[in-house]
Amino acid sequence: LYAGEPMLVVYGTRAGKARTAALEKLAEAIAFRCHPGATATNNRSMIYGGFPIKPDHEVRGQDQKEYNLVIVGGPDENALAAKYWEKLPVRHPDQSIEIDGLDPLPRKGSALSFLHYNPSATQRLIYCVDTGGLETSEIARRTKSPGGLLPGMSLSNPISTPDLMVARGDTLLR
Repeated sequence: LYAGEPMLVVYGTRAGKARTAALEKLAEAIAFRCHPGATATNNRSMIYGGFPIKPDHEVRGQDQKEYNLVIVGGPDENALAAKYWEKLPVRHPDQSIEIDGLDPLPRKGSALSFLHYNPSATQRLIYCVDTGGLETSEIARRTKSPGGLLPGMSLSNPISTPDLMVARGDTLLR
């Protein structure tokens, strides 16, 4: 996921206190473990810190121009995800996940992760981690090993990172 470009991890604050706390912990786990030395089994943190983290309401236009963004939380949870959602190839009608050109998948119990150009700064990328289909307790569990929500984060070869993933439990659907 990380290939040397400036990166900012943004967690959502729109879904209540407990959910926001879980999303913040997940953002911290991503920020400190999203590097080539981490693996699915060793889960090592970066030695000298991590990527910067901000809540959605603190992200400014300049941040969007300077950083590739990892957006933690879907449009119901993260104001930045909500801002971009209509410009992305993903929808949530009737509690399903619809991706342009694919059959719908159930949203409940699923996490959706995908890469897209930033609609507000097309020279930058966004990586959305839509946790809206997960229970808060499942988000908390995922903070121990966030690689299941960010494919390729635990691999030493960033080229293997897929553009889109839907996971239910520990099963990869796409």
